[in-house]
Amino acid sequence: MTKIQEYKIEPIYASGDYGRQAIILRDKILSDAKLLPKDSKTDENKWEWCNFYQNVYIYWYLILQDMFEGAFVASMDDNTANENAGWFTYPRKHRIHLGKADDYKTIDEYNAAVYNKYFDSFFNFTVSSELVNKYFIEAKTAYKEGKYYCTVCSLFPIIEYYSRLLSAYSSEDGNFTQRTALNAILERIPKWPSVPSISIDYFTNEYRKIKDFMLDNYYKHSKQEDPEPQFICRHRLLHGIITRDVTASDCLRLFLIIRSFSYLERLFVVAEKLIKYNSLTLQTEDRLLFGDEEYEKLIADLLQ
Repeated sequence: MTKIQEYKIEPIYASGDYGRQAIILRDKILSDAKLLPKDSKTDENKWEWCNFYQNVYIYWYLILQDMFEGAFVASMDDNTANENAGWFTYPRKHRIHLGKADDYKTIDEYNAAVYNKYFDSFFNFTVSSELVNKYFIEAKTAYKEGKYYCTVCSLFPIIEYYSRLLSAYSSEDGNFTQRTALNAILERIPKWPSVPSISIDYFTNEYRKIKDFMLDNYYKHSKQEDPEPQFICRHRLLHGIITRDVTASDCLRLFLIIRSFSYLERLFVVAEKLIKYNSLTLQTEDRLLFGDEEYEKLIADLLQ
């Protein structure tokens, strides 16, 4: 009898069941990793490895389902007022509330209070590029010091880093534009056969709203003689024609855009892992084929 058994997904009854099972399976995989035989050549040992990698595949499947389900559940609540004001708090299932919104004069005042209080926990993610992450840390430091102009000037290049990364932009594609990149990102959102199409549609719609707001406001062309727009405009900011102070709310809105892009990158990574560990390859792939370095990376990924 094999020591490592294939995980059987339990029935899904409520929101969050995918995520809860993923946590259980993650612990099982980490425990099973200690039981794996080094010699995978025998038939018995081969099945130990096959079941192990099959469980890794199931783990990433559960994570993907949880991410899409989160978009579907979050979209059941009307967030129009926040979105119209540029407060895109996706993934919204992690939305933080601070008392009653009626206690604050404006929606900006309320959101600024929320994200200032929980700034460190809400923006504690790491940008995938080590260099860009260093700039992200500098931007957070500048924000805490009240240097809002410096902050937004630092955040726009980080947003554009994600635009290029998530759109898979290549110099062979021609001139880079935000419009082209953001539209390409929407097209790259995976349409996994086992994920209900309605969940994928809700997830995609969340990012379509972000894309539309960015193009209509942050990346809208503006001439010097034009009235100062309500929302920060990259063109006016970087060309020295802005005529108002940069505020904490301006910065926080951009931080939230970066957070949403970071979450979307996570989705792309999960989809890639599902392809890598799909059941068609698990019959032949074992630690010897993956190599010790790849195997160690696999375990490290699960520990994140």
